[in-house]
Amino acid sequence: MNEVGEFNEREYIYFLKALALFSIVSAHVGTITNNTPISIIFSLILSSIGSIGVGLFFLISGYLFSKSNKSFRIFSKTKLTTIIIPWFFCGTILFLYVALRKGDLNLYNWFITITVHSHLYFLSILMVFYFAFWRIKKNMYFLLCNIVLSIISISLTGLGWVPIYPYINPFNWSIYFILGMIIKKYNLLEKMALFCKKWILYISSIYAAIFIIYLFPPF
Repeated sequence: MNEVGEFNEREYIYFLKALALFSIVSAHVGTITNNTPISIIFSLILSSIGSIGVGLFFLISGYLFSKSNKSFRIFSKTKLTTIIIPWFFCGTILFLYVALRKGDLNLYNWFITITVHSHLYFLSILMVFYFAFWRIKKNMYFLLCNIVLSIISISLTGLGWVPIYPYINPFNWSIYFILGMIIKKYNLLEKMALFCKKWILYISSIYAAIFIIYLFPPF
């Protein structure tokens, strides 16, 4: 990264992608079976880090989506070659790997595997956002209303009151995508990046304090 006071958008986007990837890996490295205090703390640290990856990827996607000035036809054609074809190809390989060992090899299970019940659900939600926000991505009133709906949906899901598979509920993720769009709309990424660079020690200390309280609650 550059020194404080300098900003390279492409470099910072790649940094955020790397952070999101690290988070996703942390969330899927597996449960540590050793119940020693060190292993428990290590598991909680990985779980904490792993909780931000998907949301961060949606935020980056919203930022880049808002940045695009392509026509809908060109945008769709680009996503067909860069996302949809690789998505269906990799999803099919994943499905065949499971189905050929365990059975249930049919078209319905193939479709459900690549769209819902696998780590590829992210792409299903992303496609919903691309089409839902295409014509109204500059309508701030709509975006703010959607943020409110997203917060309500996340709260109801956490309470178990929404009978929808949470990972495939677009409202549970739309807040991150919209925040990415807003960050781009008001050119906030540079300000946020430079702020984090300048105050990284304080931010890290606050995170560490919150995490310690989470590990050892006073009450």
